[in-house]
Amino acid sequence: MLFKNKNKLISESAIIIYKKIIVQSRDKIFYLKCFVPDSLDGRFDLIVLHFFFINTVLIKKKGDEEKLKEEILNLMFKDFDYNLREMGVGDLSVKKKIYHMSEAIAGRVKAYEEVKNKKESIIGKAIRRNLYGTLDDIDNFYLIKMTKYFKDSIKFVKSNKLLNINENDDIFLQLNKYF
Repeated sequence: MLFKNKNKLISESAIIIYKKIIVQSRDKIFYLKCFVPDSLDGRFDLIVLHFFFINTVLIKKKGDEEKLKEEILNLMFKDFDYNLREMGVGDLSVKKKIYHMSEAIAGRVKAYEEVKNKKESIIGKAIRRNLYGTLDDIDNFYLIKMTKYFKDSIKFVKSNKLLNINENDDIFLQLNKYF
């Protein structure tokens, strides 16, 4: 019985966290005031960025917290699969696209992990490459603001107890503070 309750807690926490990742990533401020492209690429990159914040808390954890990270990833890939199919991607292509998405996620998470404790200018380059990579030019003002959001978000997410999260908990920062 105790094992079942633990798995249920992990599953429920993962669902709440993934929903919060999606809600935060769809905040219009990112698109209207930060000029992240409101496109498939832009939305994908914001989801990955917010997953990275969660990952920084769970990355070296074992046990239930490791299972929580795995469950969040499972939900994310199921959601990507569903959305690709909704967009009309054929069954044969979905697997290949999911594979490419998983490679992109791993690359972005690794890039963010490598710069998270570096100077703002280095973090800004990673943000420029990942969030704004499809744009020819982006004002440095937005890179500075997004870098601040990046650094503050890591601290804020680390202050949360992700395994015991509930619907009313804030795990991400309010964007209007930055823009």
